[in-house]
Amino acid sequence: MNNLLNLIFTLTIFIIVFACGTLIVLLQIPRHIILKKLTIKDYFESVVLGLDSFAVSVIYGKRGAYFYVSSIAYYDAIICDKNLWFMKLIDTIFFFEKEHCKNSFLKEAKKFNLVPDLDDEGNLKRWMF
Repeated sequence: MNNLLNLIFTLTIFIIVFACGTLIVLLQIPRHIILKKLTIKDYFESVVLGLDSFAVSVIYGKRGAYFYVSSIAYYDAIICDKNLWFMKLIDTIFFFEKEHCKNSFLKEAKKFNLVPDLDDEGNLKRWMF
């Protein structure tokens, strides 16, 4: 009985959040396009990056506060030598960009002035802080 109540409660919260989220997105589209003079592409790019940040917080916790999923997946696969499958999955999803995770990681590291030590082929060896 307790499990059933938990399931009902969880589904109710999910439905409320989904309905409110959908309404908020639909209300924000005209506001961003008309008032802020953004394109619809810019708006959805912001929404996707926000969802990515949320996913990092859920998956990695405090560790992912400043980086996106692609960057952390690359770091885990190359530096920590774990979850290589996750990096390959992300690179497969973004098939149109060669080495998406690596490029994302290097771009974000540059943003925070972290200097990577690269080998002759451009692969990450270690970090110099």
